[in-house]
Amino acid sequence: MKLKTAIVTGASGGIGSATVIDLAKEGLQVIAAMRNLEKGNRLKQELEELELSHLVKFELLDVTDELSIQSFKKKLHNYDSIDVLINNAGTYVAGFAEEVGMNKYREQFETNVFGLIAVTQAVIPFMRKQKGGKIINISSIVGVMAFPSMAAYVASKYAVEGFSESLRLELKPFDIDVVLVEPGAYNTGIVNNMFDMDTGEDSPYLSFKKKQIDDFSNMNLGNPEEVAQKISSIIKLNEPSLRYPVGKGIQEQINAKRETTWLDWEKKLIGNADK
Repeated sequence: MKLKTAIVTGASGGIGSATVIDLAKEGLQVIAAMRNLEKGNRLKQELEELELSHLVKFELLDVTDELSIQSFKKKLHNYDSIDVLINNAGTYVAGFAEEVGMNKYREQFETNVFGLIAVTQAVIPFMRKQKGGKIINISSIVGVMAFPSMAAYVASKYAVEGFSESLRLELKPFDIDVVLVEPGAYNTGIVNNMFDMDTGEDSPYLSFKKKQIDDFSNMNLGNPEEVAQKISSIIKLNEPSLRYPVGKGIQEQINAKRETTWLDWEKKLIGNADK
């Protein structure tokens, strides 16, 4: 029996590796794509312990490297079908908008936006030919609401949201569904590096940074497995919606922003922070 095939980018850890395991448990053939195969050793060990190794193929893929993407695309011809693409690869640049160097903004967009677009372009022809498929883009709660000290990351996720909306409308006639998954705070490398920013002692944003750290220090981080399970459930749907917020209280936060004036919303977020 032909198995459905799913690609997971950024599969070496966090939401990516949790998704690989969950999809393999569901009986899918999974292509675990990552830019450093050595970082996938822990995932390989987990798959062996679960006796799922036969369902997962590890492939090298740097989403910021055109040659790497083209090499990866050639390997996809070895599969009977490409049914699901999960664009999970991402990086996080922390810092206040004024203090983040332009090179860092470009690095942020190279992976989170341009890399996602490039991989998607490589996979679409396979799905069009087979007349169906699902493209699941891992966005974030910050793709629908911004927070201070995250300007580069927030901008990249807003871009992913807009791209995904347009892409969904373009691919619907080919029976290809485009879906956004919007996780809140989960225990991943990105969230753990949230405040890894170069804010000097003479920075005008220093007190703001300290407030941010205080506000988030007691944050309860979710298990990435929750996001993986949501992705698995979406794959099973015949007509998935566009957006799926994931995490405790996330939908309530989104609703609160929609129902609150901007002035009240910013007071809630920054209070009496120094201007």
